[in-house]
Amino acid sequence: MNMTSSPRPTPIKTVRFTRTVKAPRQLVWDVWTKADHLPNWSSPNGSTVEGVESDPRPGGIFKLIMVPKGGGGFWSVGRYLEVDPPRRVVTRVGGEGPDGKLMFEVINTAEFEEQGDRTVIHATGEVIAVHDPSIGEAAMAGMDEGWKQTLDRLEAEIARAVKGQGKKP
Repeated sequence: MNMTSSPRPTPIKTVRFTRTVKAPRQLVWDVWTKADHLPNWSSPNGSTVEGVESDPRPGGIFKLIMVPKGGGGFWSVGRYLEVDPPRRVVTRVGGEGPDGKLMFEVINTAEFEEQGDRTVIHATGEVIAVHDPSIGEAAMAGMDEGWKQTLDRLEAEIARAVKGQGKKP
């Protein structure tokens, strides 16, 4: 992984989404950051997630492979830049190609706002570099829909986690 910790560059593309879920903020934080939840939601429809590593602390690793139907896939690798549980998390991640080089880099920010028995999720993805234009341009073209699908899956995972809280040991 060849990521630097330089100041945040100007984004090439930015997407922003807001979702409100009926769940406590701590549970939403856990679903967003814990490795046992990430495979269930952290990719668009039609993909599976494998090989998850998540160490939510500044400098901690974030790593997973997204595998589309039909095989292939790419590693999403990066680091946690900011971690303020359960309020805010910022990661810098890149799509790693078969040669081990980054194809593109994105800074993802999630903020969790408690509102009674609900949590408002403010998610932002900022493309900050495209190293392989053939892949990076395609990734940017599908970014809006990919985030929407991923956040739909996040909502479903949060609902499962809420149901799981009600079960007695």
